[in-house]
Amino acid sequence: MDDISKTVSGFRAAIQDLLVPELKAIQTELKHHSEEFAKIDKRFEAIDKRFEAVFDSLHHLEMTQSEILLFSSS
Repeated sequence: MDDISKTVSGFRAAIQDLLVPELKAIQTELKHHSEEFAKIDKRFEAIDKRFEAVFDSLHHLEMTQSEILLFSSS
């Protein structure tokens, strides 16, 4: 190995020693955030289902009210 190759190899090793722990920390943080977003997504899905149920109930009440009004006007 010539001097340039040794120098490049030394720089590569030094950079890897500096970056690998940082990249692993970033990876861990991204995994944590991904898990948190998944939890938030599940909560939004549950909220969405509750809203759908409320809107269905409102629609049913609206239909019932229309029937009552129609019946009372005849």
